Formats: sequence, C-alpha cells, structure tokens
Amino acid sequence: ALKHADPGQIVVDVAEEEDSLLIRIRDDGDTHARIIPSSGRGVRNMVTRMAEAGGSVVFKPAASRGSVVEARLPVARLKG
Repeated sequence: ALKHADPGQIVVDVAEEEDSLLIRIRDDGDTHARIIPSSGRGVRNMVTRMAEAGGSVVFKPAASRGSVVEARLPVARLKG
C-alpha cells in the first residue's frame, strides 16, 4: 500500500475465525479500482505463498476508497 497507493491510513486487523487466522489490511489509498490479482509480482507472490501454506488471499476494493486484502491461514487448535 505504501509503495503504490499513497494512503493516508493503513489498518491491520488480526482475528481467529473458526479454524483460521484472518489478517485484514485496509487502506484509503489510490488503488480502489486498480487492485487486480494478476497485476504484479508482489501480488502473485502473496497468492502463491498463501496457497503453499494452505491458506488464501483475496484482494478487493474498499467500500469508499482504497483497498482491502484478506488473508486466511488454517490454524490447528491446541487440545489440552
């Protein structure tokens, strides 16, 4: 976001949902209409690395301005 979008604010949320870890990154930068999953090495690398870890990543425009990246990774629950 900092490199390409010139955001005024970046918000990172981390939460556990069911059996996955959700990492949501939101910004208010200039990439609202430009975030396309195949548009660069950085995006492709994120998709590949998440898939290799058994997770997923989704890129979408934010509600008003900017972009949202949501990454999900499976987590094993500790029994005890």
